[in-house]
Amino acid sequence: MANGMKEGMVATLQQEVEVASYRQEVSALIASLPQVVTTVAEYEAAGSRLRDVKQRSSDLDKLRKSMTRPMDDAKARVMELFRPILGELSSAETILKARMIGFQEREDARVRAEQVLIEQERAAVEALAGQAAESGDYEQAMALQDERSALRDAAPGYAKDESGYRPAVGTSTTVRWHAEVVDVAALVLAVAMGEAPLGLLEPNQQALDALARATKAESTLPGVQFVGRRVLAATGRA
Repeated sequence: MANGMKEGMVATLQQEVEVASYRQEVSALIASLPQVVTTVAEYEAAGSRLRDVKQRSSDLDKLRKSMTRPMDDAKARVMELFRPILGELSSAETILKARMIGFQEREDARVRAEQVLIEQERAAVEALAGQAAESGDYEQAMALQDERSALRDAAPGYAKDESGYRPAVGTSTTVRWHAEVVDVAALVLAVAMGEAPLGLLEPNQQALDALARATKAESTLPGVQFVGRRVLAATGRA
């Protein structure tokens, strides 16, 4: 084990020396790059330097990978070791949260239904109290008003206090809003009519680029221009 570590350290030192040598070569190569390209000779010289740049970049990338591959392999083994356990915990968290939120939603639905009945009962008692007052039975009217005041609002079973509630100690519940487009045509029409901001619509750049590559000509789409830009590649061949 110690010998293996020593060999690894030697290899690393050798690679560091090699990288330092490449650094000097690259600095010299960059210094030799033509500043302008105005003649055929300069154009050919630039092409030669471009191939050199690509070759040095490829060599350095291979050296980098040779240095990082052992670390990448070790990291991959560690990640694979922990992945199933962390995956099970993540699934358990998702399931528990879903069950707790389901309980909250059922409790909230129950509370809403009970609150409707409570409001109806309050209205009925209020009406009886009004009738008693009109008939001069003020004692009965006051008793009914006390009965109405005693009717408390419905509350979920996991009530914390009068200002709010939570499902369990150590947890919190928030409402996160998001948008779902259910009618794309209606949204587009709203933007076109000025009823919604233009920023709500985003062009499908990937599809437009694919159409431009397939067409290789002027665009016939309103508001869209197909543009061809020259790209130079180093083939590595002399």
